[in-house]
Amino acid sequence: VADTEAPVRVLTLRLLPLCFEAELARASVLRTLLFALNDEDLDVRIAAVALVAKVAPHNPAVVMPILRRVLLQLVTDIGHFGASRQLDGSVRVLGGLLSVAAPLMAPYT
Repeated sequence: VADTEAPVRVLTLRLLPLCFEAELARASVLRTLLFALNDEDLDVRIAAVALVAKVAPHNPAVVMPILRRVLLQLVTDIGHFGASRQLDGSVRVLGGLLSVAAPLMAPYT
């Protein structure tokens, strides 16, 4: 996740095999993935959100607060940006979050 090239970061996050999900759900690894959630590249942020949501069932006590914070930040961003490129990015990340995290939200509906 620390490569200087955004396409490499995106591919790294997207192509991690499912067998690593339990390892990725460790709190120390998830803290590292937080950097990707705040990446300057939109596609990296979308891939990071998808990956964090995938590992949620393995460690919900750590993942759910992270996803909640991301959700609140995205909603705040959408409310403040108006019509801009940043608004489009926030909406795309929010869409990615909702598409992969819908099963996680079922207990709260």
